[in-house]
Amino acid sequence: MSKINTDISTIQFSQNPYKVYEELRKTGNVHYLKSNNTWLIIGYNEITDILTNSAIYSSEGDSPFDPILLNCDPPEHTKNRKIIGGDKALFSPNRIEDLEQKNRQICRQILNSLVTKDEFDILKDFCLPFSSLVVLRLLGITTTENETLRNWSSEAVSSKAIFDTNYALEKWNELKPIVEEWIQIAIEKKDSEGLSEIIFHKNSKDNFSYDNILNLTKVLLLGGNETTPNLISSALLILFKTPSLFKQIIENTYLIPNLINETLRLEAPTQIIQRTNKEEVTIGNHTIPKNSSISLALGAANRDPEIFDLPNEFILDRKKGKILSFGYGPHYCIGAHLAKQEAQIALEELFNYFPEICLSPDFKSIYRNSSHIRGLEKMPVFSKKEGKYATLLQRKNAISLLEKGMNENFEFPTFEFYPNQNTSNKDWHITYPSPFIHSNILYSLMNSSVINENLIKKGTLFLLNSAEKGDVFRFWKLENSLNKVPPDIDDTALCSFILEKQGHKLNNKKTLLKNIKNDGRLLTWILPSWNLFIVNPYLCLKLLFEKKAVANTIKSGMLHQTDTEVGVAVNALLYLGENKNTKKAIEYCITVWENDKDKHHFYEHKIVIAYHFARAYKEGITTFNKVSNTIEKLIQKEKDTYCFAELILSYLCLKYFKTNDSLKNEIKALIIKNCKTNLTLFENYPYFTSKDRNYCAGSYCLTASWFLEATEDWTDE
Repeated sequence: MSKINTDISTIQFSQNPYKVYEELRKTGNVHYLKSNNTWLIIGYNEITDILTNSAIYSSEGDSPFDPILLNCDPPEHTKNRKIIGGDKALFSPNRIEDLEQKNRQICRQILNSLVTKDEFDILKDFCLPFSSLVVLRLLGITTTENETLRNWSSEAVSSKAIFDTNYALEKWNELKPIVEEWIQIAIEKKDSEGLSEIIFHKNSKDNFSYDNILNLTKVLLLGGNETTPNLISSALLILFKTPSLFKQIIENTYLIPNLINETLRLEAPTQIIQRTNKEEVTIGNHTIPKNSSISLALGAANRDPEIFDLPNEFILDRKKGKILSFGYGPHYCIGAHLAKQEAQIALEELFNYFPEICLSPDFKSIYRNSSHIRGLEKMPVFSKKEGKYATLLQRKNAISLLEKGMNENFEFPTFEFYPNQNTSNKDWHITYPSPFIHSNILYSLMNSSVINENLIKKGTLFLLNSAEKGDVFRFWKLENSLNKVPPDIDDTALCSFILEKQGHKLNNKKTLLKNIKNDGRLLTWILPSWNLFIVNPYLCLKLLFEKKAVANTIKSGMLHQTDTEVGVAVNALLYLGENKNTKKAIEYCITVWENDKDKHHFYEHKIVIAYHFARAYKEGITTFNKVSNTIEKLIQKEKDTYCFAELILSYLCLKYFKTNDSLKNEIKALIIKNCKTNLTLFENYPYFTSKDRNYCAGSYCLTASWFLEATEDWTDE
């Protein structure tokens, strides 16, 4: 027996039952849940065996919800089923097939009411009213009580109602008078289609009492308000999370039945059904006493690795394995055909009306608290990926990535790859956190009002912990890195700038100024020298002791003691400011840039260096306005070749310099176009490179932070 303390009535279980199933599966397919006083069965073969053996495993239970179908065993169940779903009966496949055009018309009427809306809730405004109207029309019921009906169905499948029969009865009694009125109308309209057919069926009089009809109507209404809306919303969520699959479905709507079937398997709308054993039984190695509650986890069976290959993955053309989402054996769901028809109509028409539909940034994947039913609480969507909606969606995505990206040590992740290596390192992979990448992220977040101040404060703590004696910084901690490098002016300056902005005082500007040569060059690396010893003897001695550690990196050619580069120098000047000590360095950087003489040791992409110039200008190096025209020409020439991150950097350059609004608007339009057509924008960008171009570093969090800063004032989109 499993020793895992599992309670399927909790909200935690509702949010991710599959995680619980997988943990339980490690110790078998049969588990007694003391908290719920039930035996939970999660194996496919065990469940199908139970569902085909109604002689031992009864559906009736102690508190029958529906004594005609759900809580009825053969042979009575077989007779009752024929009345409702037999040849030419109300739920027979041929009758349901005949309703296809009428049901499609209901769907279109609802969608017509939504075409003028930019945003709506898929469940509240579409799935629920569609499914509810379909089943009401099938039963021949016309009503204005749809909201009351939906509220009841939602409560009826909650964990509270499932495990508390008094609460379930209380909620049913609120709807019961309305249903009784519908039944009375059906009795009076004896010859009409729908509920009247069941009431006046030739075999009903002997089989169904008034209470039976009342309970049957209850379960039919419940199925109509639960199964299909949850199926449709689950299918949409899978598509929203997988843009390539969404595109494939939109372009090939004949694949919608495949989408529905695989969604039913992966996200079964009904997760658990109940049985009671009439005698003591042994399942697996477990003896289950007579009259025990047995919970059959259909959602777990649908992911049984013994039956389904790659069971937790969505495979559109999956062939192997019969799903159990609608049950199995004599109790196979009588409404399965209708549910699939509704889902197909809903998805086909929804994509026809709104081919660019997308999730709202306000969407949160929160499931209702039900152990037995799998359904989202809400699904807000935008009707099209245009203008402010696309941008707002991406801003929300960026915020979420940044909030989730920071780890418990308050570090934003740094990624690296080695493009010339034929190993796994050739692809982007996470590496040791870099204070430099981290400080670049913080800079943009400090210029964006949407990020919680606590995130910036936490990020500042990481920089404080990364500072070395002498208030210097390096790309990685010396002991962690594969390529051991000395401290440098680039990292030290930007990290120090951020810390000073957050109110922390550092004593390192003299150290950096000593790296300015007579001609204005700023040496990249902070290395031991006589000049350094004069201003910071402790740091100088420390670096002397580290000389051996960085010797191999220097020997490899990855860096040189005399390295100098405009992209690095400009970052240092941003921190040092414009003054008599930095005048030569500022002019030197301008001259090198304007004459295109930079060596691009560590910044391969010119737009990155342009961004450094513009950022330093924004922070007070006003003489850098001399390079604004050249930067504008660069952007104008290259804009059509730029990736998303480079478009953002271009926009930030133009925003900082406050020139050429026409070009800025062109770039803005290109960014919005990307927001509309690409759902995965925030990727790692090779911001920093090595001299031999065999190393690149960046972070999707950096791309996301640039985007938030760039779009900070986009109020008209």
